[in-house]
Amino acid sequence: MTEEKLNIRTRALAFMLLSLIVLFIIAPIAVVLIMPENGSILLNYIMVNGPFIILFLFLFLLSEPIMHRPLREIMEMEVPFRKNLFLSISILSVAVYIVFSLIRYEATRINDTGWNTRLMLLLPVLIITPIQALSEEIVFRMLPYRIAFGNGKPCRLSAAMPYILISSIVFMLPHLPNAEVRTASSFIPIIYYFLWGSGAALLSVLTGGFEAAAAMHITNNLYIALMVNYEGSSLPSASVFLTEMNPDSPMVIIETIALFALLLTYSARKGYIRISSEK
Repeated sequence: MTEEKLNIRTRALAFMLLSLIVLFIIAPIAVVLIMPENGSILLNYIMVNGPFIILFLFLFLLSEPIMHRPLREIMEMEVPFRKNLFLSISILSVAVYIVFSLIRYEATRINDTGWNTRLMLLLPVLIITPIQALSEEIVFRMLPYRIAFGNGKPCRLSAAMPYILISSIVFMLPHLPNAEVRTASSFIPIIYYFLWGSGAALLSVLTGGFEAAAAMHITNNLYIALMVNYEGSSLPSASVFLTEMNPDSPMVIIETIALFALLLTYSARKGYIRISSEK
C-alpha cells in the first residue's frame, strides 16, 4: 500500500469518526439549544433533521482541511456525476414505492392535515430532505469507501464484500432507535435496514459511483415525507397519506428485494455495471 493511499484512508477514517461525533453528540445538543419548542409540524420537522443540516455544513466546510479535496470529489467514485443515472434510478425507485403503496392500500388513509400546512412544509421538505439523505450517504457509504480503497477501486466483487458488509452495518446501527424497530417483535426492521444498506453499497460498487444509492435514498425519504408516511413515524411530516405501521410485516423485505432487483437489472442493461463478479 502506497503512503498516499494510506494517508487518504487515514484521513477518511478520521473524517468519518468526527462526522459521527457531530451527528450524534454535538448537533443534537445544538439543535435543542437553538430551536424553540412550540410543537408545530414545521419546527418538529426541522428539529428532527437539524443534526443532518449541521452535519452537512460540517462535511462541506471541513472536507478540504481534513481530506485535502472538496466534498464533490469525495462524492464521486470512478467517474464524474452521471445525471442520467441519478434521474433514471430516481424514477424507477418512485415507481416501486408507488406499486407497494397500492398493494398496502387497505391499511392506508388520507392524512387529515390541512393543505395549508402541507404547502408551508413543501419547500423545507424539498430542501432539507435531500440534505439529510445525502449527509447519510456521505458518512455511511462514501467515506467508508475511501477508508476501504482510498482513491482506488476493487477489481472484483469479492474484494468489495468487506466494504459492503461494513457499510451495511454502519448504515443499520443509527436506525435502530427508529419507531418501527422499537415497536417490532421480530428482527424484520433490522433486516430491512441491513438489506437496504447492503443493496445501496452493492449498487455503488457495481456502477462505479454513488448516484444510484443517493437517488434511492433521497427519493425514498421524499416519498415518505410528501406522499405516504407511517402512523407513529420517527419522521414528522404532512404527507398526503398515512399507512398503518406494521413493523413485523415481511412486505418491507419483499419491497426492498424487488427494488434492488429492478435497479440492478436496469443498471446492467444500460451498461452501468463496471465491475466483474468473478472471484
